[in-house]
Amino acid sequence: MSARRVLAAAAVVVAVFVVGFFVWRGGSASGPSGGGTGGGTSSPSATPSGAVTRTVVMNGQKIELGVGPVVVRDGVGLLQVRATRVDPGDSKGSVSVDLMMTDPYDGNTIGPSAIRLVDPGAGTVSMVARDAQKRGVISTEYSSLSDGPVVLYAAFAAPAGKTVDVLLPYAGYFAGVAVVTSSGAEGTGSAKLSDFTKSAAKDLTLPVVALDTYTEDQAGAVRTRTEAKEVTVAIATDVLFATDSADLGPDADAALKSAGGQIAQYSAGALTVVGHTDDVGEVAYNQDLSVRRAQAVADRLATLVDLTPYPATVEGRGESEPAVPGTSVAARAANRRVELRFTPAAGAKRAGEQPAPVGALPPAAGPVATGSAGVQVHMKLLRDRGFAVTLPEVRRVGNMIVGEVQVKLVSGGPGSLDGLFSSSSWDSRGAFDTHVQWAANNLTLLQGGTRYYPLDYVRNDLGQRDPLADRYLGQAFADGEVQTVTVVWPAVPGKTVTLDSPGNRDENGTIYGGPPFRLTDVPVVSP
Repeated sequence: MSARRVLAAAAVVVAVFVVGFFVWRGGSASGPSGGGTGGGTSSPSATPSGAVTRTVVMNGQKIELGVGPVVVRDGVGLLQVRATRVDPGDSKGSVSVDLMMTDPYDGNTIGPSAIRLVDPGAGTVSMVARDAQKRGVISTEYSSLSDGPVVLYAAFAAPAGKTVDVLLPYAGYFAGVAVVTSSGAEGTGSAKLSDFTKSAAKDLTLPVVALDTYTEDQAGAVRTRTEAKEVTVAIATDVLFATDSADLGPDADAALKSAGGQIAQYSAGALTVVGHTDDVGEVAYNQDLSVRRAQAVADRLATLVDLTPYPATVEGRGESEPAVPGTSVAARAANRRVELRFTPAAGAKRAGEQPAPVGALPPAAGPVATGSAGVQVHMKLLRDRGFAVTLPEVRRVGNMIVGEVQVKLVSGGPGSLDGLFSSSSWDSRGAFDTHVQWAANNLTLLQGGTRYYPLDYVRNDLGQRDPLADRYLGQAFADGEVQTVTVVWPAVPGKTVTLDSPGNRDENGTIYGGPPFRLTDVPVVSP
């Protein structure tokens, strides 16, 4: 689909969305009395207790958002989001909350389906509940009032703790939203599950999935994927061995120390060292070479890292399990690797503080400035559009780092952020996925020689891996307007970080995805 058709389709989605929402004034309904698959609800006259409030700018409007609480009834958590325009006298029309709510990838849902709940302690993310027809369980009523608040509801799996965090696209990350039970929900509104769906709570799908991390260091030679049950550290064999050799070279120790340090964070577990080759040469030869290389890595690693808590086995897979498809130079280089596959033992503890990254920052591929000063970058999709990008600070929230990147359209408008922060149609792990071409998945943090990608998770209902970041940046805005792009990364040690959009290059040196840039000296603040 062309970019022009994509933007047109997005406009249709937003238009349909706008006629689906309900605005309340003074606690009484001022629009249609029903919506979605259930009946209408009445709204509280003021922001409820337990909400986290903040004023944001969306489509040039200042909007006060009251996020929360999450009221648990019938085993389901109902999140309330209340949006009120700060200046009712402006000429912008109705409150533009449609920007932050619609997930255009989900053809069964129009509404606040892009909101996500995040549990930093459990390391999970929750998506909007689905009914038997796979529709989102959300508030879907609207009226044309321009001066009253908009009150939205969305259902999720009931959070386990007393608070939960909420990621609102285009609006930011709201930490510490209260979770209350129905018996103690006075002042939180009268909405209940039956207002939004005819399905019983037991018949809903309540998606909750684990958050994964992905990092790279040694100039991308060591790639670490930490998932719920396994840690996989892939070491590029080009930094370990010469062609057709199983003898470790002079640069091997730095990569092996880095890889071993990822495993040594755990108190116990089982380790398998697996060798892989590309598809050049005979199958039998490649199989033997992969075994010999895996054994060489296991032997040397044992002298650099205490492997006593991690009983190790060695395997070779030859060319049978490529990391990426294809026979290009880049694909074959990615497939030549030795993997450390580590399964933590039940109850194994992980070091609370990750080891400080070593090595120098890689060279910048684009303009560089401090986070507060910002840089200007350009996208030439349909027309040349200029953007000013700043990141004055990031927040440490539990074991995560949260950034709210401010983007101002300075020329070429009206336009969108389409593709500005993406890695084109490839996710951070090298998998082809057309859904991420509008996402903010190419914004990484650098510390020393380590690159931290956004946290991500597998979304089984759509068969894709999504970043814990704004996933759709195709909404248009005008010259001079500012949008907020939220990204959540794994914990990074240190008092400052560097934001880097690396500018991915193919084997011919052509940049694909968003333009490269770097913001340095971004302070890390704690609550």
